[in-house]
Amino acid sequence: MHPAGLSLDAVARQVGSLVDRGEFEQALALLSPYRDQPAVYPTLASDFLVITIWSGRPADAVRQFEALPDSFPMRPYLLRNMAKAYFDLGRYGPAASLYAQVVALDPTDEIAIEGWGQALAAQGDPSAARQALVKLKRRGGDPLRVDLLEARLAFFQERYIEFFEIHDRLIAAYPEHADRMARSRDDWIGGLPENRQTHLLRRLAKAADGPDAPARAAAYHALCLVLAGQYQEASDRLNELADSSDLDLSQVPDDRLYWYAWAHFFP
Repeated sequence: MHPAGLSLDAVARQVGSLVDRGEFEQALALLSPYRDQPAVYPTLASDFLVITIWSGRPADAVRQFEALPDSFPMRPYLLRNMAKAYFDLGRYGPAASLYAQVVALDPTDEIAIEGWGQALAAQGDPSAARQALVKLKRRGGDPLRVDLLEARLAFFQERYIEFFEIHDRLIAAYPEHADRMARSRDDWIGGLPENRQTHLLRRLAKAADGPDAPARAAAYHALCLVLAGQYQEASDRLNELADSSDLDLSQVPDDRLYWYAWAHFFP
């Protein structure tokens, strides 16, 4: 008899239903007996790790993943999710290695190729990251995914203005995906470690205050200040733009206008 007294198919169906409803903790509770016997129940043990990541605990998932026996079957589904967990924890080396394993198993996996490129770029290997981007382009990958990877490469190479310009272009070109593009940009900036946010803000401030600086540099700086929770500084920057007539609110995209309003509301 299996731990839960149910067939494995029945457990999988229940877990799937719970996940579909966003009830991750209930799904983990149902899977916990199988997690303790990974060699006997590798599929359900893998599901436990993945759902642990989805529940917002990547460090717990990584700790349990690293304790798995060497004989444990590493399915691409598990490897891809664990790679994302390592990446989110700032462990870019293991992330790149796991993504590379997925790409080796399935060269058509665009999510893995994108993650691989991002991890390589984060490691400081833009040349290898560029190869991942070329690989994605050659196989006719999703244009949005290709461009987002291009934006991330620009970010890791500290071409910050280009990072924002790519997102602006995508938001304008694909209005049906505008929310997704803006959220991707904002979550990326808002989720940076404090030291990286500080570095980004300093570089953007320098770009915005330089001679003949384009107004968009100051506008991007203001956006990042809001996303970093520095509302007064963002409000000050926006007032500078308004005073210099470089900020025309009628031309500001909705995705940024929302944050600009937020800056003025909170100081």
